[in-house]
Amino acid sequence: MSTELAELLRHHRSTAGLTQAELADRSGVSLRAISDLERAQALRPQQRTIDALADALALGGEPLDRFRRSARTAPPRKATTPRAHGLVGREQELADLIDYLTPGAVAVLYGPAGSGKTALAVHAASKLRDRFPDGVVRLDMAGRDPVVLLGHVLDALGAQVRNRPLDLPGLTALCRRELRDRRLLLVLDHAEDEAQTRPLLLHGPGSAVVVTTRRATSGFAVGPLTEFDAITLLARMIGQDRVTAESAAARHVVNLCGRLPLALRLVGGTMAPQWTLAGTAGQLANEPALVVAYRRLDPTTALVLRRLTLAPVVDVEIAAALTDTVAAEALDRLVSAGFLDSRYRMPSLVREFAAVRLRAEGDAGAVRGSETRLTRLLLSRIADTPRSSESATFARPPGQEWWTRTLHTGIRLGLHTEVLAAVTALHRYTHVPARWTEVFTLAADAARAIDDTAAEAANLNNLGWAIRTLENRSDSAIRLHQKAYRIAEGAEKGWSLLHRGIAEYQSCRTEIALASVESGIGYLAGTSLRLTMAQSVRARLLDVLGRHSEALPVHRDAVDTLRLDLDCDTPTLAGAIVRLGSCLAALRLWPEACATFRESARLFAAADMPLDAAHSRLRMVSALFHLGRTADAEEQLADLRTRPLPFHRALTELHAAGGPDLTP
Repeated sequence: MSTELAELLRHHRSTAGLTQAELADRSGVSLRAISDLERAQALRPQQRTIDALADALALGGEPLDRFRRSARTAPPRKATTPRAHGLVGREQELADLIDYLTPGAVAVLYGPAGSGKTALAVHAASKLRDRFPDGVVRLDMAGRDPVVLLGHVLDALGAQVRNRPLDLPGLTALCRRELRDRRLLLVLDHAEDEAQTRPLLLHGPGSAVVVTTRRATSGFAVGPLTEFDAITLLARMIGQDRVTAESAAARHVVNLCGRLPLALRLVGGTMAPQWTLAGTAGQLANEPALVVAYRRLDPTTALVLRRLTLAPVVDVEIAAALTDTVAAEALDRLVSAGFLDSRYRMPSLVREFAAVRLRAEGDAGAVRGSETRLTRLLLSRIADTPRSSESATFARPPGQEWWTRTLHTGIRLGLHTEVLAAVTALHRYTHVPARWTEVFTLAADAARAIDDTAAEAANLNNLGWAIRTLENRSDSAIRLHQKAYRIAEGAEKGWSLLHRGIAEYQSCRTEIALASVESGIGYLAGTSLRLTMAQSVRARLLDVLGRHSEALPVHRDAVDTLRLDLDCDTPTLAGAIVRLGSCLAALRLWPEACATFRESARLFAAADMPLDAAHSRLRMVSALFHLGRTADAEEQLADLRTRPLPFHRALTELHAAGGPDLTP
């Protein structure tokens, strides 16, 4: 967000003699949102939030204009270059990689686990800032869903979460557009195979990609270090004096470690001052480096390492839940020993080894207790995740990579109530691409397990939405909504009928759809937001059936209701205004239609949604032509053509939809 806006807001609030809480009361904007704005923490505020604050602060004239301008000047975000740690050796590999990584290149680094592929890629990235000034996006590909990975790319680029496509093809197209004119380096780390990597190769001609993988047969081979470099790395770990004193044993140790950086770091990191290199070489002659390093851990630290394999993410609280003890010191020891990096991430080879040791050494009852404590903690984190502060963009909630894994585990452990609480919180984030069909299936299963018919009905409706929206299976969605209706009570029955109506419409049964929606409205009295949504759907169906005179007052009521709702985000209000304008245009009420489309275009532009703004402006151009204001219409078209990408795409989409008429 613009720091200018933060400074102006603090200045005007101070001048008015208001505390943040008093400004919140006067404006209707939440205290959290005002705090985020003054600390420049919100990505881009809603236009309606800015207007509410300006009114509360009684701004006018140039101060008002400057305040509004500052809200629209958030700079495009650059990707953050990963921090490079010291790289030992690899001078030739690094030079070759840097020479190869010109715009448009795709470099594959392959080699055994622990050979230092990631370190080489990150170090190369740190050297290429000038060549790729838009930064570096690094993705950990291990076990990740392509939808989530594409979301992380868009997050790194500062793209809005609001109104992103929810399906893989739509996200792929959006990601390709965002990357097309960028000059950045994309690092795809720990790729499993070519099939996982392929959906991420979306870079434009100015960018390049580095892939690290164990499974490749061509590209840049990252093998063992030279003996000299391996001894240098060992000396960094235990001190040059010890290596010099036992030079022959040092050579023996590094070769027994396969001259692989991870093995050397583990052996060096666990080598106590009183231990000799000759003794270590003797141990390595009988057991692999990872086993030797593991046996050197104290019992508590070894227990923490084993239990961490149960966790999808690691922090001090999670480690404590897994071991039922204070784990901060054990985590620090694991970092020092090389089993974890500084952010408590575990190398894949270490994770595989520790998981084997967990099965071999763990008491089944104790492990289940650890897993239960961990799962309760993670489910509570999901349930307690707050929505971001008011903004035209909604933040991506944390932990998306481990949602479904945690929900599955919760079901297996019988934590059905906790699973339902978590999914209820997640419902706030259905604007974020995720595996929603799976999420809501699990929630319905959890509700059924504890005989909670209300929750089961709600999640069957959510599941119907997911199947219809993400998989285009309207008939399956209808059956789910019918099932939900049979077991639901009160407003949830109305919600079932509303969603069934939408699915019927998508199956080209508009009359049946309208009847279902109208039946549902009777159940929704007293639920203002749901009732407004249902009425809006009813109005759209009336428009489809050509009953515009009946639809018009419903559209007006929906817009009026949303204007008064400060929790309504700008794009939602703008969309309702577009639908009102389209109804006015169908009734040939051109003056009001023109003004309505103008307002929706302004709101979409304020929300940084150029394609939607172009749609509205093209509809406004049509209205201007119908009013005989040809010069004004041509002026608008000329201005639209200065932004060719949204203009041509909007024009193509509108023509495909059968309108509007852009001829005088």
